[in-house]
Amino acid sequence: MQLTYYKEWNQNNYNTFIASLMDFKDIKYLEFNKKIIFTKYEMMGIRVGEVRKIAKELSKSNFTSFLDCNYNFYFEELLIRGILLSYIKDYNEFVLYLDRFVGLIDNWAICDMALSSYKIILKNRSNFINKILEYLSTNKEFIVRAGVIFLLDYYLVDEYIDEVFKIINSINFRAYYVDMAIAWLISVSFVKYKDKTIEFLDNTNLDKEIIRMAVQKIRDSKRVDNYDKDYVLKYKHIE
Repeated sequence: MQLTYYKEWNQNNYNTFIASLMDFKDIKYLEFNKKIIFTKYEMMGIRVGEVRKIAKELSKSNFTSFLDCNYNFYFEELLIRGILLSYIKDYNEFVLYLDRFVGLIDNWAICDMALSSYKIILKNRSNFINKILEYLSTNKEFIVRAGVIFLLDYYLVDEYIDEVFKIINSINFRAYYVDMAIAWLISVSFVKYKDKTIEFLDNTNLDKEIIRMAVQKIRDSKRVDNYDKDYVLKYKHIE
């Protein structure tokens, strides 16, 4: 299976390229994904490793011209676009394309797989925190989840851990995939900053269901010892 990559992209060669991605369909993988990923986008069934290879090859072209083409509404197409953002070197340009991308996300898989690869954020944490707050202030489930995932992926560090707790404590929007992302963040923070996380759990005003989700994730973690797994059970039964 061969894909044709172009140095410059226009709508015609873009559409041809996207259609040719169907050659990489894996039926078993497609059927598996349909059971765990719920999306309005048509799924081709291309494995994530292959998607990343495709994005890497695209990055060798003028890939912003690829990103400027009209979107055809395939799951893998959106994932490729999201991963491509990791190759943008200019911060302002990155944010411009990121806003367009985040607005298209409608499922946890695209959100979590694409957003974890943006090293440019590490160099611009102080600026990007404002973009996160912007995402968290919306009433759209996967834009808010994106904001939480950005905190999880890039801000669980000494300089920002206290601010992260303040931010998630102030999130008022409730939706399943947002709640799960917050619980996931708390479970990872427990591994990295146990004492601070316990202090947070003792004082947070987050909904008790989110806390119960977080406790379960902490207990499921292979990086938490049995003593601490038993200790956090007390939070699971708070009314």
